[in-house]
Amino acid sequence: MQADTGTIATPPPTVRSRKANGSSLFLGRVDARSVAGRRQKELEADLLADLGGNATSLQKHRVHIMAGLMVRQELLVASQARGEDSGDELVRVCNLLNRERLLLGLKAAPTPEPEATAPSIDWASKLLGNGG
Repeated sequence: MQADTGTIATPPPTVRSRKANGSSLFLGRVDARSVAGRRQKELEADLLADLGGNATSLQKHRVHIMAGLMVRQELLVASQARGEDSGDELVRVCNLLNRERLLLGLKAAPTPEPEATAPSIDWASKLLGNGG
């Protein structure tokens, strides 16, 4: 008698890890109620929405990593604004974020078009009667 290998049974929630159940952001005992933990959860929800809501387990894992990097980036930018030296870590985090974005297939925000400016008026020529 052969075993059916076409489907993989999902274990009941009581057997799965807290992370797999969605009741914890992290493995182990990490309090996700901190400011950084709440921010990471918000960013994960936003990124999953950007993916259309139907993310694979690998995409969910990448979203988790990307959200953590985004929180770290925000903390580094804040420390830089306080005048502290973030060293090369901010550059590394930004590069990693961009790589994760590309791997997830998320597009970068479009560059805004420059605003059309009104044609300048040569007031000196107008006042002197030279046309313009």
